[in-house]
Amino acid sequence: MGLELSVGGQGPRTDLELELRTLQDWVRRERTPGVRVVRKPPELKEGDLGALSDVIQVIVATGDVAAAAAGIATAIYSWLQSRRTKVAVTVVDGDTTYEFTQSMPKAEIERLLQHSLQPDA
Repeated sequence: MGLELSVGGQGPRTDLELELRTLQDWVRRERTPGVRVVRKPPELKEGDLGALSDVIQVIVATGDVAAAAAGIATAIYSWLQSRRTKVAVTVVDGDTTYEFTQSMPKAEIERLLQHSLQPDA
């Protein structure tokens, strides 16, 4: 199971590459058992010299979906609350996309992540 996370924001001082790196660090620091965070390689087209990745992958290899969702939700919620600029985290799970904003309650983020991580979701 896995999720793809990206960051969007507004404002002249929003460095989305830096914001994505810090979100990746926050999810890693949560140290949720069975959860691994990696940078998704950018998709390069013919002639591209290189690009920075704009997506991180959160890979869940544990059977305890509730614990994984709680850990990831805590990291996302805490990270969002610490931002000084208006940002949002987009989570993609196959055909399902969620956008988490600074005004969302942590319980709602956790509920949506838990639903997304269910094997039959």
